[in-house]
Amino acid sequence: MKNTSKFQNIVIVTIVGWLVLFVFLPNLMIIGTSFLTRDDARFVKMVFTLDNYARLLDPLYF
Repeated sequence: MKNTSKFQNIVIVTIVGWLVLFVFLPNLMIIGTSFLTRDDARFVKMVFTLDNYARLLDPLYF
């Protein structure tokens, strides 16, 4: 069994926290927003829809 030092654990937790905060969380926000509908007044409306992905699969884009 490996004996990891406290410093190594702190470095690993810091790196994982940084990745979650600045990489994974923004990507999850973008993916979540892609399922919402557009709204002129508030940018997006909190109504779940798959229409955005249906338009993406339109033959016009292939």
